[in-house]
Amino acid sequence: MAKLLKPEGILILSFRYNERQYIPNVYKGPGSGYGRAEPYIRQVFNRECIESWLRATGLYSVEQRYFRGFSGDFWAFGQRTLPGEEVGKHDLHHLTGLILRK
Repeated sequence: MAKLLKPEGILILSFRYNERQYIPNVYKGPGSGYGRAEPYIRQVFNRECIESWLRATGLYSVEQRYFRGFSGDFWAFGQRTLPGEEVGKHDLHHLTGLILRK
């Protein structure tokens, strides 16, 4: 995606996120409330993943927002929060929205 951007172009991403911990498939976690029977995986990316993407692509972060979708520590853990809510970086969060620029 980064290669397709024109100079000064932006890329907007949204994905499952935990600031500190990468999870290869959150649906397989012992506390996951659903998704175990799904035929696909659901990764949870972390800060280290984002920093790696930035180094590999030469993009830089313009803005990042955080959202809570569950009461537990990770996506699909605990009770679902409906509707989801925007929270601060240091609050419990499960999703992020990220704006990157070339």
